[in-house]
Amino acid sequence: MMMVLKRVEALFITLRKSLGKQEASEAPDFYIYISLLSSSVTRKPKDNWESMDPLYRLIRAMFEVTSAAHFFLKNIHNFISESLKDEFDSLVLFSIYWITRGVFASSSQCNALPKNGYIIQDSQNLMDICDKLNSIYKRLQSLEKNGRQYMDDEKIAEAYQIPHKQGPDSHYALMALFGISEELNFFSPCGGTKSDISAITFESKILLLLISGLDISLNEISFLNDVYTELKIPDEQECELIWVPIHRGSWTTSSEEKYKKLLQMMLWYTVEQPTVITKETKKFISDIWKFHRKPIIVALDVDGNVVCPNAIHLIHIWGAKAFPFTKPKERSLWAGEARLDILVMGFDPRVSNMLGGGNWVILCGGNDTDWIRDFVVGVQEAATDLNISIEMIIIGRTTDNEQIDKIMYSKSPVTPDYYDPHSRKTWYLWTRLESLLISMHKRFFARDYSMDPSFQEVKKLLSYASAESWACLITPSSDVMIHGLGDIMLQAFTEYETWKQQLHTKDFTKFFKTHIELLPSQVSGYPCSQIILNTDNKDVIESLECPYCVHAMEKQIQYRCCHVDSDELE
Repeated sequence: MMMVLKRVEALFITLRKSLGKQEASEAPDFYIYISLLSSSVTRKPKDNWESMDPLYRLIRAMFEVTSAAHFFLKNIHNFISESLKDEFDSLVLFSIYWITRGVFASSSQCNALPKNGYIIQDSQNLMDICDKLNSIYKRLQSLEKNGRQYMDDEKIAEAYQIPHKQGPDSHYALMALFGISEELNFFSPCGGTKSDISAITFESKILLLLISGLDISLNEISFLNDVYTELKIPDEQECELIWVPIHRGSWTTSSEEKYKKLLQMMLWYTVEQPTVITKETKKFISDIWKFHRKPIIVALDVDGNVVCPNAIHLIHIWGAKAFPFTKPKERSLWAGEARLDILVMGFDPRVSNMLGGGNWVILCGGNDTDWIRDFVVGVQEAATDLNISIEMIIIGRTTDNEQIDKIMYSKSPVTPDYYDPHSRKTWYLWTRLESLLISMHKRFFARDYSMDPSFQEVKKLLSYASAESWACLITPSSDVMIHGLGDIMLQAFTEYETWKQQLHTKDFTKFFKTHIELLPSQVSGYPCSQIILNTDNKDVIESLECPYCVHAMEKQIQYRCCHVDSDELE
């Protein structure tokens, strides 16, 4: 026993000393030793190998624990977190002990095989040791995940940092980025007066750099104004937002007028004049921070380090709750009560009030005005017969306002609200869903995200932006969203006799969701779905699977004029 213990202990010591010298693919002596154990049986046993399963499971568990420990031993110098190191050290001791027990138990069984008729006699002992090792492996896996995340965060931090800072403070980062010696003469309040400039100081503050062209949307500005106001409410929360307008081409009278109009709408700070931003700064912002046309928000901590190269998706999803916009904060938000219905329906606070009042809430939309009319009538009939309160919101995309007006002002139990296609709420719904998809893709990138239920739901919801008709239902008694394309949802409500008996049961929403999911084969089969992401290359998703049939979706490149003045183009 002591010989085996010394062999296992020597292995871990050797691995510690050989960090960086031995590749993970090279099999250490211990692997060979276990392989010899597994190949020691030379004759088929009487029970047709059944009793061998605990032995093979134990050997596999020893392999896995050793491999996971090897990763940490090789990368431990990359982990600054002392908590990771301390927990790993304790796991190493447990690993050595239980691997030693496993090797001893395995070798004892293998040595006794000939006289036992090649049948494992004490399989329960092997299984108990295997369970202990599997438990250690799960803890090592969790540690490895945290360790890899920490390493990824460090790589991101290194890649996006502002060079040539003269000190560990956010205002030094600004000065280095813009190549200035005194920030007071370079920044000013948006819409403020010259007398305001003397009060500006960005020392020891978390800075959000909003980088965009003059084509930033008014909806985006209005949304960020609300977030900025919320961020400024806690007095102890030292945070500032600075607009960095990147203009390419000649600066014309039209550009100046547009710039001044945008300034009047913003509540935060800006560079005093876009023309003073140097080519070197623009090149850094383009090459390193990957800004092209879509607005990005780069988050700097109080030391001037980039903690998030683009926080705009975080802000679209979580708003001011994402402060201080770091990776650990993002992970904690996702690990918390990240209910998909709340994340999606947060585009309009009134939805929560509607649900709080005991009402069903139905969102619907598309270009098909005839379908919208039929769907509203179908919902009205069902609501009257079933005695349920329903609030409806039509998400605008159709241009037939006259027809919509007739639907809205019909005298009925359900009179829908209509959100104009260009309204902030409509913009925010689809923008929030885009940010959810991109954020989920990045969050799940290290593992197979394609079949994650929430990811599938977001893909389906986002595909409705280009659908002819669709609807989404939320009931106050459940967090399950029930949604589908127009013909399916219309059939579900016009045939309410088939499900009204389940209306007051505990699992009604799950029943209704399953009922709707079974309808496509009866109506129109699986439709061709389309997902359009209004994003630059930085946030592009290389591949997506269809939310209905899970086949790979065809990726196309779309060119669309955003009606930007020609002098703004390169």
